[in-house]
Amino acid sequence: MVMLISTCRGLCPGVIDESFSALSKKFGAKLIAPKIEISYRIQSDEFSRYKAQLSSSARTKYFNRKSKLSEYGRIELIELTSTQDFFQVLNEFHRLRWGRPCYSPQSMDFLALFVERIRGEGGQPILQLLQVAGETVSVLFDVVWDGVRYNFQSGYFEKKFPQIALGSLHFGIAIEQALAAGLAYDLLAGTGKNVNYKQKIATDEITMISTVLARGWLKRLYWAYGKK
Repeated sequence: MVMLISTCRGLCPGVIDESFSALSKKFGAKLIAPKIEISYRIQSDEFSRYKAQLSSSARTKYFNRKSKLSEYGRIELIELTSTQDFFQVLNEFHRLRWGRPCYSPQSMDFLALFVERIRGEGGQPILQLLQVAGETVSVLFDVVWDGVRYNFQSGYFEKKFPQIALGSLHFGIAIEQALAAGLAYDLLAGTGKNVNYKQKIATDEITMISTVLARGWLKRLYWAYGKK
């Protein structure tokens, strides 16, 4: 099996299908229908200019409630270096919200190796805690690579403080940090639990097309089950 992933600005599945069809014939592989998703990105810009183009409600939710949050205690950003410590905290937030941990022990081992290798290649993993009065209320797992800060995962208390969405506010802090450093901020694909919050704050949408070319036993399995 071969997984091929392409990105393009604007919808271009026809072009991708033609390219993969040629590869399918060349290698005698089964071409499985592509999966199309939208990825969201905030292009590098002056923070004030980016913020000004958002709706009033988005500015309030993501950026303007830090002063309100500070009423509950000192706000601190803590950068961890230990992946094990960080992912344990992240998993606890996910248990509270989703009823299950975000990462299995095997996934945590994989991500620890990923973080180590990213550092070795010159990238910057960000394992960030947002604390209020010494209590961790939100966490963010990002990676800086080649001029872009990518958001991988987050976790937070949903209703810790009235009128404050901690996850959104932590995203706002990360976005401001990225733009101040001259980086783009990539929210990746996905839409969120209840609403497509990424679309509301992104400046760019990128079409991501994933296609599988199946060979060998996997190809025969698809034929056997009538997935032709």
